Amino acid sequence: MTAPPFFPPWISGGDSYFRSPYAGLMTWQDADLAKIRRRYTVLARIYPFFNFLFWLPLGIRGQAVKALRLYRGDTVLEVGCGTGRNLPYLERAVGSGGRIIAVDATPAMIARAQRLCAKHGWTNVSFMIEDAKTALLPMDLDAALFSLSYAVIPQSREVLERVWAALKPGGTLVIMDGKLPEGFLGKVLAPLASALSRATVLGNPYKRAWVDLEEVAGTVEMDEIWPGTYFVCAAEKTAPRWWGQSPAEREAPRQPKGTPHQPSPPRKGGREKAVKPAGVSPPSRGERSGHSGRNHKMP
Repeated sequence: MTAPPFFPPWISGGDSYFRSPYAGLMTWQDADLAKIRRRYTVLARIYPFFNFLFWLPLGIRGQAVKALRLYRGDTVLEVGCGTGRNLPYLERAVGSGGRIIAVDATPAMIARAQRLCAKHGWTNVSFMIEDAKTALLPMDLDAALFSLSYAVIPQSREVLERVWAALKPGGTLVIMDGKLPEGFLGKVLAPLASALSRATVLGNPYKRAWVDLEEVAGTVEMDEIWPGTYFVCAAEKTAPRWWGQSPAEREAPRQPKGTPHQPSPPRKGGREKAVKPAGVSPPSRGERSGHSGRNHKMP
């Protein structure tokens, strides 16, 4: 087995991967759920400290929630909610008439998030102490958020596909997490980031969440935060052709494209006058431009 090509010989040990003293830091195997629960039960009381340990950029949580493009009254899912540090941003976005579903596999983390809700009087948050891979998710989500959780979740690609399937057409999925920067800085930081993560939060620094999301969604908007150690990526779920149609309309044969139009003969002495169909109002500006309220670019 050889090391990834972007690691220099002084780290990878050349062609023989296992000769390197850093070889153990170059591979990663996701921790099982039981180990994650034990680790985060211990970390729950000091979890805010890791914002400083891992140099979490100021404002990145608000940036991730902004990328969700939430409206008042929306339903949003957070996968791996932890102690609830994103809940204030989500609450402001969806309002008291919205719904927040917070999923986490560690009871100690959920307990702290519940205390936060009780302190602020938030009654529209429902919690699920579940493995996200098997949790029963509602199929009418307006948005979903992975915040510093995708790198930790075992079989995260499968979880991503489940959450994507639960989104409504027009819904948005956002992943905010850490990453290794490109180039020389990433090569230097790789062993340190790997060792530090193994000892603390168990997040896989080699996961490329934006690649997984692009493969699932097709198109991804991504913003890297300097110096490339964190990112926010977002994708919007497009509506299928049959969305909004009745079962009978879905089964009806489609009209073939290119059917010739038979215009009425033009009047003598001039061009044919355009006739407005009865009972049809002109399209709105949004309809003419082909955009709805939720289909706009991420700022």
